[in-house]
Amino acid sequence: GLKRRWHNALRPLVEQWIGNVELEDTDLYGLRRYTRGSTLMPHVDREETHAASVIVNIGQYGMDEEWPLQIYDLHTGEMTNVTMQPGELLFYESAKCLHGREVPLNGDSFVSLFAHYRPRDAPRWFLEEQHDSLDWTSTYDGALPYSLGDAEEQVGSKTRTFVVENASPASGEL
Repeated sequence: GLKRRWHNALRPLVEQWIGNVELEDTDLYGLRRYTRGSTLMPHVDREETHAASVIVNIGQYGMDEEWPLQIYDLHTGEMTNVTMQPGELLFYESAKCLHGREVPLNGDSFVSLFAHYRPRDAPRWFLEEQHDSLDWTSTYDGALPYSLGDAEEQVGSKTRTFVVENASPASGEL
């Protein structure tokens, strides 16, 4: 179905972002529609299923101002505001990075899709003594491993948004 198509289309992008680690699908939520006044309490996601995650901003309607995601930057130790536009993707480690939307939505609606993955055949990846598959500390040089389009925001080494031009999930293309 459509859920599988989204997971399949996004997985290669997440695998490339996380350093060419082979991933397996775990969860996909959405389309989630937030309405005026909505907030999202800061939280981290489940370790078992949310090693590498992506948010797809599907649409924003009647927005009076941008609605930032507050996300904990693992490298600076600070919360950072990240804004998105329709068609943008945000990659992040949702089981490690505290994230939420504490500022109420000042707009009619904000629609996103959330896809989550973990290393293939490693359901307990987070208990391993060394997290080589997701550890960028040995290679982190302040830049991401690749660029897909024009960056609107970048938070530390683990979070990136980029524009997907001509996105057409109904036809199976991203």
